Amino acid sequence: GLSIWGGTSMVTSFAFSRMSIFGLEPDALHPPAAGYFGAILGVASLAVFSQVESDSDSGAVALGHEVVSEHLLSEGQGAASAAVGSGEEDEADEHADELSQAQSDKEKRRKRSVEGVAMAVVAGLLYGFQFVPLTIHGHQYPQPEGVGPVTYQIRFFFSQFVGIFLTSFVAFAIYAIATRNRPFIVPAPAVLPSIASGMMWAVACMGSMIAVAELGLGIGFPLTSNGSFLVNAFWSIFYFREVQGKRNLQLFAVAGGVHNASCPW
Repeated sequence: GLSIWGGTSMVTSFAFSRMSIFGLEPDALHPPAAGYFGAILGVASLAVFSQVESDSDSGAVALGHEVVSEHLLSEGQGAASAAVGSGEEDEADEHADELSQAQSDKEKRRKRSVEGVAMAVVAGLLYGFQFVPLTIHGHQYPQPEGVGPVTYQIRFFFSQFVGIFLTSFVAFAIYAIATRNRPFIVPAPAVLPSIASGMMWAVACMGSMIAVAELGLGIGFPLTSNGSFLVNAFWSIFYFREVQGKRNLQLFAVAGGVHNASCPW
């Protein structure tokens, strides 16, 4: 999910860097063809990432469930046919129910996969746009002489995070209303890790804003996005084991290689 989200945001950011909108001028690229070639590689990596099947439900548990479902699909058909042939109608009904359940589970997983990819693309489009106001701010209020880039960008940090907080608050309020004030609350043991994660994300976001302000949307954002992708890939594969199976690992490696190759351009 994060791989598709990161790739989409990278391509979106590059696209905005080449547009003359909101009073901005396109970023200077030398040579320009290299930048477009990198964007094409980024799109290609998204196409490969979408083919990777992730075992998001605790890795082995989801994989085992899938194996059981596939087993039921094959065994249920044969057993049901044999039971009908021998007159054992009850057993046939039981296997038919198991077969129906297995097919239903498979359809639900496919639907969740499509929904997940669509949501990752939407999130990537929005995230790729988030530093456009920062770029507009930099064009309207040039950096004064004698003021360092970090000191200059600090004044934009507060408005950025206030906007994130207000949007999150409104989204949770809508969710609470939709659930009739019975929302799913984060378990107590997850509160402190969530706060720590938010603090680390805020520090990383500040670094990204400085990079984008200094290097531009077309260069600074893809470089920072690529760093987050590499960290995510290591956690996903080696700790959570969300990507399993030879085919999925090969696809993920190819997509990751293409994604990394797109950034230096």
